[in-house]
Amino acid sequence: MGSVTTSLLHLLLVLSAASAWSSRYQNYYRFSGGSLTFTAQGSGGTYTVELRDKQTTTYCNRNSHTCSMGNCGTLNSNKFSYIATSSYGLAFCEQETLSKRTLRSNLPFEIRYPTALDKNYGRGYWIANVRSSMAVWSMMAHVDLGTRSDTGRSNRSPVTTMLPIVRVPRNCPRTFNMLTFDPDGDHVRCRAATIRNRYECAFCSLLSGFTLNQTSCSLTYKSYSTGYHPFELMVEDFPRSPINLSYSDGSYTHKRPDSVQRQKRQTQVTPAPRVYRTTIPPLSRLPLQFSIYDVTVKCNETSMKVEVEKTFPIQLNEDSLHLNQVGGSSCNLTRLSNATHVVAVIPLHACGTQVEEDNKNVIFKNKLTSADQGEVISRHHDVDIAFSCAFPKETKLTLGFRHKNPYAFSERGFGTFTFQFEFYESPLFRQQVNASSYPVDVYLKQMMFMQIESSASIPDTELFVESCVKDTTVQLYPSSRSQFRFGMEAFEFIGAYQEVYISCSVILCVANATGTRCSQGCISGGKHRGRREAVDQTSRHSVSQGPLNLVAPADSKGE
Repeated sequence: MGSVTTSLLHLLLVLSAASAWSSRYQNYYRFSGGSLTFTAQGSGGTYTVELRDKQTTTYCNRNSHTCSMGNCGTLNSNKFSYIATSSYGLAFCEQETLSKRTLRSNLPFEIRYPTALDKNYGRGYWIANVRSSMAVWSMMAHVDLGTRSDTGRSNRSPVTTMLPIVRVPRNCPRTFNMLTFDPDGDHVRCRAATIRNRYECAFCSLLSGFTLNQTSCSLTYKSYSTGYHPFELMVEDFPRSPINLSYSDGSYTHKRPDSVQRQKRQTQVTPAPRVYRTTIPPLSRLPLQFSIYDVTVKCNETSMKVEVEKTFPIQLNEDSLHLNQVGGSSCNLTRLSNATHVVAVIPLHACGTQVEEDNKNVIFKNKLTSADQGEVISRHHDVDIAFSCAFPKETKLTLGFRHKNPYAFSERGFGTFTFQFEFYESPLFRQQVNASSYPVDVYLKQMMFMQIESSASIPDTELFVESCVKDTTVQLYPSSRSQFRFGMEAFEFIGAYQEVYISCSVILCVANATGTRCSQGCISGGKHRGRREAVDQTSRHSVSQGPLNLVAPADSKGE
């Protein structure tokens, strides 16, 4: 069977950190991901190809390609741009190079990477991993611009993409679906790269503990070992029906769908003979390389335990490493850490842990970072590793965090801000319901008194609350700009569930700013703006408090 296009896919699965090199500089330009696509341009005997390659390194560095087969033409221009510098709390530098080359023909050619090797700075080497601490990075692209008999146009490469770094928890098996698309409508398939002398791979085999679905281009991870795990795959595409590819020198080649068995190739002779190219490699190989990073996180009802192996960036910034907030022995990262790992047990309500929730889960988030706490904006930190624990709202477990602590958020333009939701004993709002009293017992039609209060790191903000449970018994009480006080009767459906929470949607706005939800107040659905002004108001956040327990009539107050 013959492929129309093949693409090189290198993955680096990072399940924790590997040991650092002896020199602090030898990891600066280590490679951790990349990709390349091409686009044919020009007509009337003129051929131009546009190559887009993305490279991801520890610090910003670009490694050029060289011609390894055929006539690669003349380089006309190079343009460089920065794409990203972090993802999933991991620091890196991703750059894109747009190269245009003028070709003498549309015959196939190959380019390969890297052209520069430097052990002192790690240039041209994979990031240290479980297979090798010093493996030369190898990436190639096979470019074929032959004219297709089914479209009458130059062959186009499949498009593949992936975030350069993806982090997953080690104890959470999952499947990664590579995003693939073929503009010519060809069938796309993936396989393990095995041809070393063609620069397909450095390791040239699939690691144990991982399986590849060649049809869906999905990689399933079931390994429980730690360390950086490199993967090298080939992404190939095949025509859905037999086609010919013609070249400017009069030659051609024949390609069949991958479901058709290979047949003996025949040379066809016409009045104007055309040479059948019997030994042509797959039309295109386009590299797509990325990294998957893991932090070991263990969750229980009162705390999160995080373990991160001391990589080079962590060792380099170990003295400045901290959690969201510093305070108390539980937030001290040196207390449980050892020579090889940073270890911390973080209470769910301390060390700057942020609380969020969605329709199904309550989520606790924190991070390990080397950012300077004294700077409002920090651009010079190398470690920023986020981690979280999610607890389902509907569970038979008796969790230790019954009463919800303040919800903490961070957004551009507002810094850090919190929302505190509390029940009160009376409409005077002087005494909160004690946290040890949760779940709160209420009886049918008993008036419940609640307050949501905001606190922000910037002055002159105001709170807006919407989407609370709509009920005719709701009463509003005088509040400051940072508070929302209201009351309502306990409703009957509380008794139908073991636990019921009161939930509201909240927004924080710049005080007196026009056009915000705070200034619009309560309006009918569908009339408010669908897009927020980033500098005037925050995103909508969900907060809740509870649980509530409806007391049986025989146990009601006054009985």
